[in-house]
Amino acid sequence: GDPLGLFASRRALPDRELALVFPRYASLGALRRQREVEAALAAPRAGSGNEIFGVREYQRGDPLRRIHWRTSARRGELVVREFEPPGRRTLTVLLDAAPKTAAEADQAARLAASEAWDCLREGGRVTMWAPGLEPSAHSWWELLEWLARYPELPAGESAPPPAGEAVAVTGGADRGVFEALAELRRRGAQERIWRLDEVGLEWPLD
Repeated sequence: GDPLGLFASRRALPDRELALVFPRYASLGALRRQREVEAALAAPRAGSGNEIFGVREYQRGDPLRRIHWRTSARRGELVVREFEPPGRRTLTVLLDAAPKTAAEADQAARLAASEAWDCLREGGRVTMWAPGLEPSAHSWWELLEWLARYPELPAGESAPPPAGEAVAVTGGADRGVFEALAELRRRGAQERIWRLDEVGLEWPLD
């Protein structure tokens, strides 16, 4: 990684004519702490390792009892439940499905990438989610690709995955983001909100 915590990248994808431009990102550090709704950072979840945090495609050798039949039927292919190991930091980033401007979408993507970068450096797991859109996968490059395409993403109807932390990055007009944030809070997540109209001069990448 960049020793200054700043990085921008272009990645040409095979068999595609268009190269994606990944969002810039930076470690948010103290700026993130100032925005926390709770007084301190969420501690890693102590869970038993039996908590479901998503689904993935079935792979040969997966136990049949882990197949998620409802999702498998909807997708037309077998998928299995994924379980988190105990104590791992988990983060769900919630974004507006239809940001008002391209500039707002870019700002949201940079904030979301920065949140993900900080979490992944600590060994955590991150999911990007927006109402009515297909959620992201979890690797760093898959998260960046999701954000590079945001908000022009395939439709999806999945609920936001459970997480120890939930961060909303919003212009304030998407009711679905706040409903999802409230649902994750009811499940025990610590929450933070980035209001794009309030970040302004504080944002270090402008």
